[in-house]
Amino acid sequence: MRKKIGLLLLAFLGLFTITLLSSPKVKAAEPLGKIVFHYQLWDGDYSSAGLWCWNTGEGGAEAPVTSNVTDSFGAVYDVAIGTGAKDVGIIALRKDITLDSRWNYRETPDGEHFTVDVTPITSGEVTEMHIYYFQGGYQTYFVTDKTKVNILLAYYDPTGGYEANLGIHSWGEWTNVTNPAWATPAKVFNDGFKSPGDVKGKVALLQIDEKNVGGGGFLIYAGDDASKKTPAQDTHKYITDMADLKNGDVAVMYVTGGEAMYGANAKNEFAAKAFTFDFIGFNASELTGTYAVDPKTIFAKTTIAEKTKVVTGTEMVTKTKIVQVPELAAGSTPFKQTDKKFPAFTALPALEAGMIGRVVLHYQAWNGDYTGVGVWSWNRGTVANSGLPSIGVDSFGAVVDIQIAADASDSIGFIPMKAGVNAATNEWGAGFVKSFEGDLAVDVKAIKAGTVQEVHVYYFEGGSQGFTIDPTQANVLLVYYDLTGTYEDNLGLHGWGKWTNPEFVDLSWGSPAKVFKDGFTSPRSIGGKVALLQGTNLSDSGFLIYAGGDDSKKTADNASNFITNLASLKAGDVQVLYVALGKAYNGVEKKAEFAEAAFSGDIVYVDKEVEYEEEVDVMEFVKFEEFFSLFQGTTKIQLKQVDFNTTAASTNEFVIQLADGVALDNTKEYTLKYNSGENEAEIILALDKEKPVITLVSEDRIVVKQGEKWDQTLYPNYRVTDDRDANLSNRVYVPEGKGYLNTNVAGEYPITLQVEDNWGNIGQLEFSIFVEAPETGCNKGSSTSTFVGISLLGLAFFFIRRRRFV
Repeated sequence: MRKKIGLLLLAFLGLFTITLLSSPKVKAAEPLGKIVFHYQLWDGDYSSAGLWCWNTGEGGAEAPVTSNVTDSFGAVYDVAIGTGAKDVGIIALRKDITLDSRWNYRETPDGEHFTVDVTPITSGEVTEMHIYYFQGGYQTYFVTDKTKVNILLAYYDPTGGYEANLGIHSWGEWTNVTNPAWATPAKVFNDGFKSPGDVKGKVALLQIDEKNVGGGGFLIYAGDDASKKTPAQDTHKYITDMADLKNGDVAVMYVTGGEAMYGANAKNEFAAKAFTFDFIGFNASELTGTYAVDPKTIFAKTTIAEKTKVVTGTEMVTKTKIVQVPELAAGSTPFKQTDKKFPAFTALPALEAGMIGRVVLHYQAWNGDYTGVGVWSWNRGTVANSGLPSIGVDSFGAVVDIQIAADASDSIGFIPMKAGVNAATNEWGAGFVKSFEGDLAVDVKAIKAGTVQEVHVYYFEGGSQGFTIDPTQANVLLVYYDLTGTYEDNLGLHGWGKWTNPEFVDLSWGSPAKVFKDGFTSPRSIGGKVALLQGTNLSDSGFLIYAGGDDSKKTADNASNFITNLASLKAGDVQVLYVALGKAYNGVEKKAEFAEAAFSGDIVYVDKEVEYEEEVDVMEFVKFEEFFSLFQGTTKIQLKQVDFNTTAASTNEFVIQLADGVALDNTKEYTLKYNSGENEAEIILALDKEKPVITLVSEDRIVVKQGEKWDQTLYPNYRVTDDRDANLSNRVYVPEGKGYLNTNVAGEYPITLQVEDNWGNIGQLEFSIFVEAPETGCNKGSSTSTFVGISLLGLAFFFIRRRRFV
């Protein structure tokens, strides 16, 4: 019997184990919807790519998320979203999604990710959110709209050098772009991807309703015609089926090297052009790409930029830097609190007749002396402008009651005073001492609307502004002081949890939330910083003060850890945390301790120049002349030098000079080659084989009466166009024997104009001068002219003097 029971138990355990192993990685509850994540990799290999997700809610997907579904954009992943989800964390992984080595292939650096607000799903607004993400997109993704036509523009410059003014010119009824005036591009692009060579690319999402798509258009440029990225035509015209797109459709277009790619194979075509090293071919209409400028000069342009400098070794160098060192301040004495006693604040008085509400100012003096503290106020309605003294002192500081009437301005003004308000008369000029240069304004529209009756403002001595408390949230006033008054430009907070400050949205490590204001001035006339943090249910919330890196943290531990009562703060509560010299002081009862440490002057920091040794790389310019070679058949053509932009870290544009005594012959074929050891390419060099074109721009029939003297003003205007050279008008001449005219003899006299470009290509134009016989007689002023340059220079000068160039 025991044996049977044992077998039954084993069978049960086995069945239980199988059930556990085969259960899906989705929580028990039904999901509310899903993120449809479209992920594009340049090599198109999605075999082991996937997503690592969290905070997907009850019934949401668990990591890892895999898929074997692809569409024309890339891999498609369904991420189930359940109840309670809001900010879903996502890390896109290019490879090894099911292995521990997955983290070597993450799209965001270690410790970083991006979040997606899924409120539209959890609120029932939608059941699906479609997200598009390009390889190397870091934290940039694009959420498409099923009620709009969505167009994704991917633009790539292989140098990574994007104009500051890069954007689009648009027309039509785009819903997410305000059509700008010409020369003021709409800045729609984001850093949306990276090439396999780690060069950033730009992506923009444009949206329009299907009923307006036929009238919508755009072009990519940086403010002028010369900067158009698709010079042949407007960019949108490459979307061949644009007029047929429907709401919910997603069209993706790629632009690089003056070309636009669209359609089923566009991504592969783009990747091949943009990310495979090669020469960019000659664009005759724009004179760009790789071509021979003249018989001695070649312009070369490649699809991928090359570094202009290379490390050739290292060396130790002596450098100096300024460091702040602590020193004892001469004659310093401890900063102490006053011994004076002040009436305690007990409660706010009843509103006076005609008053509808009040602003309550809480004023904190660093030494605790509140003699004469108050405000000078105005714009309170029928109440006269006046000084208002403190009505008592609480644990934070002096309390000033500023009551307002119904006809008060929407914003009342006041100046906090640290002395003089309790003078014989509370009128301006009665000994008032301003605590700062400027006025404070407080919005009282909520009081006037009857929404609230009180607005509480906290102010620190010497501050340039006050901090208005939110009665519906917990409020933390964070006071930070540097003894030298030196604050990093990047100073801010890293925060987590349920803070509601807008600066905390999509916060990532290394990019501090800029929440600090110039909040006070110390007794030593050094400015300090104050931030007002607000949130609800702060039990899992926290923050630290830093300037972007671990070495810039202002406290050894997270600053929020010093607020021992953080989790218990309720709506309307105000907690103050002071930080200085790497220490934190929690609560207003620690103000005196903070002030003594920060303001005594026992320790001050002074700048001192110190020397130190540092190993640095020895950099030299790349010798590109060793990478380029030119051949005519099997014969190598000697090069003199290769010039490039030496101020840039990388370049894909080169100017190649041929050696002295060497010139290109446009009757032959040349091959330009490049080989750096890492990148290799070759191209048949585009030579100038087109002759210049001379065009008359005035009346080509010229008539002279027989016997009349030739009038030089009758000579026609002309212009010269050439596919390669600059203006050749000053090179036009009449070949010998091709310009005879005799006004004594009636008839047609053909005249030939000729011009030769730098390559020896000759263009000609023939026109005629007609000498017509008069009805009677012959004019004695007749002449015989020969339009030849007994010397070429003389004739050229003659023409230049007498014609108008066009």
